[in-house]
Amino acid sequence: MELQQLRCFAAVASELHFVRAAEKMHMAQQAISFQVKQLEKELGVQLFHRTTRKVTLTMAGEALLEEVAQIFAHLDRAVEEVRRADRGERGRLVVGFVHTMSYNILPDVVKRFRDMHPDVKVVLIESTPSELEQKLLAGEVDVALNVKALGQNGLPAYEWKTLSIERMTVAVPKSHRLAGEEGVKLTDLSDELFILINGNALMQNCFHYVCREAGFSPRIFQEAANDQSAIGLVAAGMGISLVFGCLNKLYENQVVYLPLIDPGFDFEFAVYWRRNHSLALVDRFIEACPG
Repeated sequence: MELQQLRCFAAVASELHFVRAAEKMHMAQQAISFQVKQLEKELGVQLFHRTTRKVTLTMAGEALLEEVAQIFAHLDRAVEEVRRADRGERGRLVVGFVHTMSYNILPDVVKRFRDMHPDVKVVLIESTPSELEQKLLAGEVDVALNVKALGQNGLPAYEWKTLSIERMTVAVPKSHRLAGEEGVKLTDLSDELFILINGNALMQNCFHYVCREAGFSPRIFQEAANDQSAIGLVAAGMGISLVFGCLNKLYENQVVYLPLIDPGFDFEFAVYWRRNHSLALVDRFIEACPG
């Protein structure tokens, strides 16, 4: 059974006249008659009563007509859904992100995207910066909200759009000797105990490099899995930590965030996607991103 046979049957059932049905289908009468006869042969039933004066549906024909109407309605919906998916109006989008961006950029971007495309399922996957690069290149995520140092061009296999530029701040307990300062240099911190965030290799490398340039080796007292854990340890008075400025609302009654004056600690928050991708949803997500 073919769709063309069903279309020819529906046309004849609508017109109850083979000539008018043929004109409606832009076919020769012999061709439409052949399609209907083939359908009757495959089904093993007679669909029309034919006389020289009129054509009427048999009971089998009436039953088939009801089903055919539903079949074509389903097909129309399927075609529309496929076209919507191609336009990026429905489907599934996997968004990778680093923990830090969950405090400011991620919620705003995802909400804006969902408001624009409510029929799209958004899957969120948290990873470290280096893991996100690999997941993006491997196709495990469609887009990645990641962080990199300014001037770091990344891999040629993907493109990016800058969302914001973040300066590093020094998180210190409110009782700390520097808590009243407007800003600090790394040399002011050479004798301090640091809490290092071990989930961000890029930040670690920059931190050690700039400390060496400042002429000292940092004293790492404790390592933390993420920014929030590190700031919690700072609030407990266990040391100080370098964190992104967007986190300055965490433990704000117990922690002071001091701008770091030293150069070299500018970071770029960006959305990344694979070059030459073919997923319309990626374009729609990029449109929802600021910048």
